Amino acid sequence: VNNVNASKTQSRTYDPVGNRATHTDYLQEDILGSTARLIDLQGTEIHRARYAVYGEAYFADGSTANNFTSYNASHTRFWFTGREMLGNRNDGTGSGLYDYRNRIYSTTLGRFMQPDPIGFDAEDVNWYRYVGNSPVNYIDPIGNCISVTEFNKTLDILIDGYNDLKKEIVKNNIKGKDKYYHCMTACRAAREGNKSFAETLLKLREIGDLLKNRAEQLMAKVGCNPRLPSGKPKEVANNIEAARDSLDDMNANYSGLNCPKDKTCDCCCKDYQ
Repeated sequence: VNNVNASKTQSRTYDPVGNRATHTDYLQEDILGSTARLIDLQGTEIHRARYAVYGEAYFADGSTANNFTSYNASHTRFWFTGREMLGNRNDGTGSGLYDYRNRIYSTTLGRFMQPDPIGFDAEDVNWYRYVGNSPVNYIDPIGNCISVTEFNKTLDILIDGYNDLKKEIVKNNIKGKDKYYHCMTACRAAREGNKSFAETLLKLREIGDLLKNRAEQLMAKVGCNPRLPSGKPKEVANNIEAARDSLDDMNANYSGLNCPKDKTCDCCCKDYQ
């Protein structure tokens, strides 16, 4: 018997002819929510999986390293996008179909087996198509509602936030007072997307800003002054100023990322206004 809760923890009970033992495994997911690895309480890898673009799964256990096959010998059924596999297509016990609640999905065909129950409201003339033929960007966990993955959503939030920031810098000359926008964007990304992914991207951005500033300083030293889009020479901050500004940005990002759920983002970021 398999029971999987919202935290991707699986309680596994062996059948009467097995060991009559109950213990817990952990399902580690990839960016689509597909199960990538099964780990036991001791941290030992039990099984791992890889997927073709439309979800055909290939499995390996802890003893076969990277020897992936289509045979599923694991004790869980939850694989592609976290949905329930109804059978493994190559071992004689099933057909590689998945239960997507409102419809059955075939990883072999890369499409649903039934028409979309919401018809043309799905904004697609093909009622059997899976996520608009874009399975690396979207998921459809209930078979009638396409949604962007939380990683893509996180990226979209960060891009939109920094585009808004650039507009404000140009329009209202808020350079040096932009920490509120950093905090708000980080808060939204953590709440509406994936927090750890957002934190990684924000850190990389600040590192990129420091490297960019250093490159501009070196250009200025050899007489190749960087210029603004208007053609005017760009003012290049020194190392200390650039490091201090990046540190302030990271502090603002941290405040947004760790805003308590019982507070609004605006409340957590008001000190930066």
